[in-house]
Amino acid sequence: MLFVGMLLFLPAKNVRAASFPWGSGFYINLYGGGADPNGNIGDYNGEAACNIATGTCIAQNRLNGQFYESGNVQRYICRGKVLNCDNTFAASGLISGPEYGKTLDMTNPGCDRTVQLDVFDKNMGGTLKGYMTWYSGDCSAVRAAVVPTPTPTTTPTYVAPTPSPTPQPLTQLRRLPPTGMGAVGWLALGLVPLGFLAMRIKKK
Repeated sequence: MLFVGMLLFLPAKNVRAASFPWGSGFYINLYGGGADPNGNIGDYNGEAACNIATGTCIAQNRLNGQFYESGNVQRYICRGKVLNCDNTFAASGLISGPEYGKTLDMTNPGCDRTVQLDVFDKNMGGTLKGYMTWYSGDCSAVRAAVVPTPTPTTTPTYVAPTPSPTPQPLTQLRRLPPTGMGAVGWLALGLVPLGFLAMRIKKK
């Protein structure tokens, strides 16, 4: 059983751009490997069983497989990129922590966050046996939404129609008063002056 525990927690090659199931990022501080904001650091070389490939730490001695019975793993999350993310060195940027457990991972902090795991062999007055500090990566730039320019709507102007003149009825021809003579009577009446004119000419 001891042999199996030793195999599980052999020192792993540092993963400069660690990619976990919950995101991608890189380590900026490892126990025994140094600290650098750009991730240019060496291998993890702590006594505690921390696995940089999985982003997990266990309250266990990776060299002999013995668990720290009274020890624990503490997790801290900080805003931005912080080389030492805990309640002592990064109190102003600390978002959460410490969280305690026998086994903890880097969790899913979102972009632009630092997660640090510290392993102590005792709960009170213990010795720091290992730690890993991981930066989740910068947030993607948010492109400003292009708002289309609205096309102006033309409101039609109402033009009142010009009223057409009302046609007036034609003036009726003035009718002659009825005389009862009929057409023949009127014709004879018209010949009377002609007869008088002919008589005057004849007298001359």
